[in-house]
Amino acid sequence: MSRDKAHGGPRTFVMKRAFPRNDRPATSCTNLVPACGGVGIDVGQIAAALRHPDVTAASRKLFVGSPCNGAPGCTPPTSGVAALALLIEKLLSQQLAEVSCANLRP
Repeated sequence: MSRDKAHGGPRTFVMKRAFPRNDRPATSCTNLVPACGGVGIDVGQIAAALRHPDVTAASRKLFVGSPCNGAPGCTPPTSGVAALALLIEKLLSQQLAEVSCANLRP
């Protein structure tokens, strides 16, 4: 089992994978997110999603889980937060597909 953590700066993407339950060393990759108008998900799209009123009204940390699908007591994310979560999922897939992240692929 591994624990992944992604973070970065304005254009820098960093993914770190740790293996807390075994002796495997942690590994990571770093690459650049495309500039505005670039191919795929770019920094302009991420910035726009972060400026959505639903997102700016939320706390500094957002935790978005699986869809509620009518489960009692479950609060679905607002449309802006859900759109940001989907965009981040796509960004993760895009950046992990880069050659620099080959060490994190199965």
